[in-house]
Amino acid sequence: MHSKFCKNRFGIICRTSKSGFSMYEVLIVLFLMMIMTGVIFIGRSGNKAAADVETASRQIGAQIRALQNEALNGKRFDTDGDGTLDTNACLMRFNTNPMDATKSYKTGYYDCNALPALITGSEQAFFLGKSSSNKSVNVEGDYYIQFSSPRGDIGTNLPVYTTTWAIEIKSKDDTMKNLVCIYSNGSVVETKAIDEDDTAVCP
Repeated sequence: MHSKFCKNRFGIICRTSKSGFSMYEVLIVLFLMMIMTGVIFIGRSGNKAAADVETASRQIGAQIRALQNEALNGKRFDTDGDGTLDTNACLMRFNTNPMDATKSYKTGYYDCNALPALITGSEQAFFLGKSSSNKSVNVEGDYYIQFSSPRGDIGTNLPVYTTTWAIEIKSKDDTMKNLVCIYSNGSVVETKAIDEDDTAVCP
């Protein structure tokens, strides 16, 4: 620090100081800024992962509810291209394994034969994310849940999480997860995102 005397406009003698940051002080400031930037980045990353799995669970929950409603209300397909809905669907199925690495899940409709067969053209695969090459979540396992007409009876090989069947969804970076819970009475409930290390349960 350097000091020198001066006179201000009122003729009063004053002393001015010129000082600057030392290299040590600059390094400390930079270090603290790096820490704060890292904390902010980690926080945003965690929030994004949680938002991704919760958004995905809502989409899957909505898809399952739609299949339930179709089982209760009926759904028909035009299988020969003549413009007439000539084939009834008696089984509506949701699969967690779409058999396509760019997709996240698939749905399909089966006819009313004694051994139900997939109705031609009824199967669709979907991705969860911004694009098929940039999925934001992973749907765990190779499972299905299906609803049969006309009562919406449930058939599934889904695992049980505490109280009922559930589909587990994980963020792409494997830091967050949540569940879509399906109850025997037909209720579908999406849970909040939790840390990957915590135990996922259905309410």
